Amino acid sequence: MSLKSKNQIPKFLFSQIWNYQTLEPVHILGSGEFTNKVTCLAFSILDEAGSSKLVVVDGAEQPNISVWTDFDKQQIAPRMITQSTASSDKVLSVKFYDKRHNILVTCGKTHLNIWSMEGDILMRRQGLFTKKIQKPKYVITTTFAGSGEIISGDSDGNVMVWRSVKVVRVLKGAHTGPVSDICVMDDGSFVSGGVSDGALVVFDANYDLIGVGATLPEQFGGVRRIIRKEFSVENDVRKYHLYVGTTTNSIVEVLFKVNSDSTDVAELEVDRLVLGHYQDVWGVATHLTSSKFITCGHDGNVICWDGIAHTDLWVVQLNGKAQCVAMSPDGLAYAVGTLGGVLHVGKMETKEHVIQSLGKPLETVSFSPNGEYLAVGGHDMKIHVFRFEKDGYEDHVKVAECSGHQSIVKNIDWSSNSLYLRSNSADLDLLFWNPVTGDRVTDKDLVEDLDWASHSCVLTFESIGIWNTSDKEKTDINAVARSGELLAAAEDDGHVHLYSYPSTQVSNAGLSMVSSL
Repeated sequence: MSLKSKNQIPKFLFSQIWNYQTLEPVHILGSGEFTNKVTCLAFSILDEAGSSKLVVVDGAEQPNISVWTDFDKQQIAPRMITQSTASSDKVLSVKFYDKRHNILVTCGKTHLNIWSMEGDILMRRQGLFTKKIQKPKYVITTTFAGSGEIISGDSDGNVMVWRSVKVVRVLKGAHTGPVSDICVMDDGSFVSGGVSDGALVVFDANYDLIGVGATLPEQFGGVRRIIRKEFSVENDVRKYHLYVGTTTNSIVEVLFKVNSDSTDVAELEVDRLVLGHYQDVWGVATHLTSSKFITCGHDGNVICWDGIAHTDLWVVQLNGKAQCVAMSPDGLAYAVGTLGGVLHVGKMETKEHVIQSLGKPLETVSFSPNGEYLAVGGHDMKIHVFRFEKDGYEDHVKVAECSGHQSIVKNIDWSSNSLYLRSNSADLDLLFWNPVTGDRVTDKDLVEDLDWASHSCVLTFESIGIWNTSDKEKTDINAVARSGELLAAAEDDGHVHLYSYPSTQVSNAGLSMVSSL
């Protein structure tokens, strides 16, 4: 049977409002209203009635700006107050004035616009660049000075000061690349962040340069966002305590001080709080009883996380794109496969790992339930089986090579007794194996009633019901996972469907489906 798809991914043109304390979604805003994906949004301060507003800008050729209210009420649907065309060019940022709820600023490609809202009317004034001031390719970020003036950062590394709609001062070459964010302190001084140089540059309230407060270590990348944690002045020393989001999806805590009399900048501390992936995440491995889990991605990072504390425990940087990861049943070891065809096997406690080259890109790794074996599959259309010595995971010996697939090996499952393997290839062949000898198992009676320790294979006897063969537009199922009597299936269209397990009846009418996410 053919299970081909057109791999069409729908656009999700809406914003979702969340309760930040419970992490529960409250409202879906703008569904059916937006003509393109949302590119930026911002909340206003509370008005006299104790309500806030939300401004949203989409990514249409002529971006649309809309203002919403009533999104903080559980029983009332959000209401759009007004909307307008934001610009003839791409908009990168929108912000409300932090002291008034009816003034906001948008900026983007070659422009900066100032908006005022009176009732349901949005009025725009265009920022003016003089002949002496070269118009930047992009105005990336804006903020408001304590005096009410606008401070902007652009793609040329310059910081500009605006009074009304005119540029009154240009601080050239603040950064060696784009200025990503600007954060203003209580005394009027401010800090700008650079994408390329990773620098946090400090200016005083008169817009004069003080110096570089800190430069992020190279592994964190450049600055994306700056948020003030604490600011204080003691004995003529200004202390800057900041949270910084970076281009590697990390969050770091930065602490430095400035001596008011000499304008000297001293770096005190740069600590990583969270390290994230900054390219596609392709592998996730969990443990049945531990809160730890591991992720890996094409940035080469292998990260062990604490699922309760929501922070990383350790990071290993690999040479190459990490494609798949697995954790041993006892939680003491991990294995990672890369698109460079290299297998990494290491200890969870020490992060130390050994490597072995298998030549071609790897797609899947899986430990046996008894912890004695590791199965690895990939682009060579084979399954390589390794046995571990009793004294640790550093020493592993290849014991078998399973050959028979005609396409890339994508998924591997072990039987609960560790005596058999099953595998799916990219062409959706389902094959069974003896992992010790490498022989293919063709006797149906041997495998038909086996209990399987995992369910990562997308097409099996127990999961045939998740494939809707009557729907010609059916998208591919990329991953599945089982938990008790539930089977989750992740599809190309961005949906995760939940089915009862086993799902043995083909779901032409969705007979096995219990939920869709």
